[in-house]
Amino acid sequence: MQNELSQAELQDAWPLLLPGNQLEDFRLLAQADADDFFLSLNARNQAELLLALPEGERRLWLRLLQRFLSGLSTLPHTFCVCAIR
Repeated sequence: MQNELSQAELQDAWPLLLPGNQLEDFRLLAQADADDFFLSLNARNQAELLLALPEGERRLWLRLLQRFLSGLSTLPHTFCVCAIR
């Protein structure tokens, strides 16, 4: 098994990787780092990564994204605007 990759290393390499390599390297992240990395991606990169995943794994990530968005919607509007900037 390959060594784990750090979130910072993947963040730097992401734009240079082919989609198949992005998925392989994403899977090298520790789970907590993978969660944070996924949420740091822009919507297009999240969608591309989700589409590359097998269906069962895709559902798990969609649930994470759904929980994140639900939590965001409970915050006061002024906090959300500042946090997103």
